[in-house]
Amino acid sequence: MMRIGLCGFGAHAFPSINRTAAFYRRALGTIGDLVELADGDPADGYDAIVGFDGLRFLDGRERPPCPLLFAMHGSPVMNPGLLAEARHLEVSDVLIGNCTADLAIFDDWFGARRPRACALPLPVDTSVFRPRTTAGARELLGLDLPEGTAVLGFVSRLVPQKGFHVWLRLLDEVRDALAPRPVRGIVVGTFWDDYGVLPYLTSGYDEVCRRIIDDCDLADAVLFHRGTLDDAGLGVVYAAMDLLVHPTMTVDENFGYTPVEAMACGTPVVGAAYGGLRDTVVDGVTGRLFASWSTPGGLRLDVRGARDAIVDLLGDPRTLGTLQARSATWAAPQFSESRCTAVLVEAVQGAVAARRALEGTGEVPRVEPLAPRPTGVDLLPSVAVPYAALVPGVERYASTTPPRATEVEMVRLAAPFDRVAGGVRLRDPAWPATYVLDEATVAVLDAVRGDVAPDELAAAGIPLTVLDELLASGLLVGHRNGSEVR
Repeated sequence: MMRIGLCGFGAHAFPSINRTAAFYRRALGTIGDLVELADGDPADGYDAIVGFDGLRFLDGRERPPCPLLFAMHGSPVMNPGLLAEARHLEVSDVLIGNCTADLAIFDDWFGARRPRACALPLPVDTSVFRPRTTAGARELLGLDLPEGTAVLGFVSRLVPQKGFHVWLRLLDEVRDALAPRPVRGIVVGTFWDDYGVLPYLTSGYDEVCRRIIDDCDLADAVLFHRGTLDDAGLGVVYAAMDLLVHPTMTVDENFGYTPVEAMACGTPVVGAAYGGLRDTVVDGVTGRLFASWSTPGGLRLDVRGARDAIVDLLGDPRTLGTLQARSATWAAPQFSESRCTAVLVEAVQGAVAARRALEGTGEVPRVEPLAPRPTGVDLLPSVAVPYAALVPGVERYASTTPPRATEVEMVRLAAPFDRVAGGVRLRDPAWPATYVLDEATVAVLDAVRGDVAPDELAAAGIPLTVLDELLASGLLVGHRNGSEVR
């Protein structure tokens, strides 16, 4: 058995992080004796040390003579200052991400001498998150729904970047598209006032969402459950849904337990093609993905593509049934405890073997960090770490680049806007960007009512080059032809 040091495994405010830490302990305990290291504890005498809070273990410590493995969580996107600390890494050390986009970011960070990298999936308990019949789950929840009711689900912290306000608007659009078929929504979550990721608006977000519910007359269409629902109850809620809709705009969405739990319950996912979802949700097999891209005004989603995917699946029971069956058979082996444990164990054993081999040559080289990419223009409110500093990582997590007018069949406003001195400010709780615009450009925005074809705007005298600029800046979003995810 190895002797493995653990650092940074204390309690965290996010339940998902605590859940991940518990998995690490279980997995590492299969190959070693685990020792919790407090600040200031000597770090020698270990076969490997696993840090659970990024590269913090390196702060103020002498480099120990063993490989270091670091659980990076969402920090490849959220902490652009990591490159300064990365110079202390050796080539046998391991950076642990949770999606292939993390590995792409690691590639951007280093030259020829780089640390090892691991994309680690995280497990779900398939004894709890398992398929049930939709009718049986709705009966257990006591849902008295009209025959043929379609149910869309949302499970997350209720903060702007998780996209609850986007989900509400989608629910309204889907209800209109499917009328007179009844459509309902099930929501599991709690509003957080102290969410620290790009906190442009957290306090007051509940009022924003309540206004949408009132404006769209959704009060009778949405059933809320508190976010404290236990796993057994949550498994029943997933099974009661026809689809889980996950329009995440959280820039550090490196994995996402919620979509995996839903799929394990046989519930397909319609989600943003961003970060971890690009690995966990298989487009056309376990659900549908809709495009995401970065702009100077924040992350943007193809919301029209999301709506069309939901409407198409709900209107095609045969395809929906196929996706429901495939979701469970895909998720169960891919995110089993045994498979995820094997990936983490292999990372540790590979690091130990690599360092011992290097020690035999008499040299363990340090890595070669590259210079960080320069930051761009930031149109968003001032926060401790501005969005512009995060763009290199966000672009790796996103699925595509901003579309051009000639590539899309429809454009729409990214969000309603208010006129301010010299331009406009978006009324978007996740991305309240301010743009300096002339009156002619504001008039173009005024001409975009709902979904509009670029050719229709061009016929009205608006050049496609202007639409390209508005799409690139994030004032407009576009739905690409054929709704393909790129």
